[in-house]
This record gives sequence, C-alpha cells and structure tokens, in this order.
Amino acid sequence: MDRQRTSYPTDNQPTGLNTVNAGRRDHVSLVRTLSAASVVAVVILAQVGLVLAPSQLGQHPLLVLALRPTPAFLVLVGDLVASTTAILMASISRTLVDMAYFAVARYGALPIAQRFGVGRDLARGVSRRTATRGLLTVSFFWSSTPVVAAIGLGRTPILKFLAVTGIGNIATSSVFVLS
Repeated sequence: MDRQRTSYPTDNQPTGLNTVNAGRRDHVSLVRTLSAASVVAVVILAQVGLVLAPSQLGQHPLLVLALRPTPAFLVLVGDLVASTTAILMASISRTLVDMAYFAVARYGALPIAQRFGVGRDLARGVSRRTATRGLLTVSFFWSSTPVVAAIGLGRTPILKFLAVTGIGNIATSSVFVLS
C-alpha cells in the first residue's frame, strides 16, 4: 500500500485536527501578544499623562484625562471641560484599561496559573458564582487592577465583564466629574 493513500495520519500528511490546533495556537499567541502590548501601552501612556499633567492641564485637559483617567484628574478636569465630554472620555479610557488587564489575566496568566496546584485552586475559587458576583459588584463600583485580574482568572464571559465595568465606569466617572 502506498504511503500517500493510508487512512491514518503520517508525518508528511497533516490532519485536520493538527491544523485546527495550530490555528488555535496562533490565535491564542496573537491575543497574548496584543494583551501584553496593550498593558505596556497603558502603563507608558499613564506615565506620560502624569508627566504632562502640570503643564497641560490648563491648555489641554482632555488630553491629560485621556492619558490618565484617575479620580484625581476627573475631579480636576470636571470644571475645565463639558461634563458629558469628560465623562465619556474617562469612561472609555478606564474601560479600555480594564479590558487590557482582563485580557492579560485571561490569556496570559491563567494558562500559566493552571499548571500549578495553587493557581488551579485560585482559578476555581474565583470562578465560583458567589465570588464572580462579588468581584463584578466591586468592579462596578470601583474598578481596580487586582479585581479585574481576578475576574479575568475566572470564567466570567468577556461581554458580561465589559457590560458591568463599562456601566460602572460611566457611573463612577459621573460622580467624580460632577462632584
């Protein structure tokens, strides 16, 4: 029987399963790279915003707010620009930051953490329904990196996370801008 006509996979003939797995690996690798690059970009832009803040706050407050959408700058910028614009800019910026940290936790840290017993236990713990609800509630009222990373380590779907954190960022940004 000819080697080309065998029904079982050989070294020279890729199977459909192998090409699917290779495509999935390429996709996951691309997502990991993009999420890591986005976090690096967020950190760099935040530091640039911090450096530019004293000199640019009076002239370009929206630029400072886009680079550094922290509560302190929301309060400072609240009187300098239209409230709606500041709320929109801050909520979008903060949601993008949260999405970057979520992606790093989900696609970068989770596969590594699941290789070890403690990491598996942690991922299982934050995947519980009560833990997920608690983390999403905290994220709604106060979005912080550890909470977002914990949500990323769990099984929360990204669309559910984005809905909660997006609406939460709009609400908290409104409070800081209008205060």
